[in-house]
Amino acid sequence: MDNLIFKKIWQDEDLLELNIIGMCDYVKAHQDCYISKKDLEELANKIKKINDTCEKIYLEFGKKDGDYTPAFSLLIMPKNKNGHIKIEVDMEINDIETRTHRCMFFVNTELGMLEKFSEKMKRIKDFEIGKMICLNEINN
Repeated sequence: MDNLIFKKIWQDEDLLELNIIGMCDYVKAHQDCYISKKDLEELANKIKKINDTCEKIYLEFGKKDGDYTPAFSLLIMPKNKNGHIKIEVDMEINDIETRTHRCMFFVNTELGMLEKFSEKMKRIKDFEIGKMICLNEINN
């Protein structure tokens, strides 16, 4: 089943460490990333705009270039007439210093699921360590 899962690993005053798991029929990939609470909330707010726009929305978690910790991005395609959404996931494979190994794949979801996920993204900073949020939950 297509899904994105964010698991809270660690946090301090301003920063969160998340374990990101992305999966589709063809691949399952994971990585850890660091993001500020403020940046995570801003990205969640960008997701909320998907219903108001007919354009793609690009979200970058961390920096893909330079001397940083691993990063990943989501390219959210506009919803189709049935409210279905395709998300291009781009995850860094943290196995070489040049940071050039990446895994890219699509995750499918629905508008309502994506909106709920963005709300959970805003609240994950208040969750206990080890708690997860899922994009496509069977029992929302």
